[in-house]
Amino acid sequence: AEAILIKNPLMVNDFELEILVSKVKKSETKRIVDLYNRISKTTKFECLPWQAQTVIASLSYQYGYLPSETENFWKQAIEQNWVEMYNNILCSCIFKQ
Repeated sequence: AEAILIKNPLMVNDFELEILVSKVKKSETKRIVDLYNRISKTTKFECLPWQAQTVIASLSYQYGYLPSETENFWKQAIEQNWVEMYNNILCSCIFKQ
């Protein structure tokens, strides 16, 4: 398989790349929204301030599964502890300790 890829490298044009990025973002956004809504006891993701939605989704795109990869940040997001979440991002302390 590797030899075939070396002889025939994958080529993606700008249009195809745009489609791929769009589909991945849509899928990842749905995943984080569904996860947040399953775990949160108080507020649905859709009812969070748009700024919080953006930050949570952005970190999800960057780090993957937030509950294990950014344990502190995820806890703060679920508890809607925006000040601590902000401070956590500023000091880059989002990872579990």
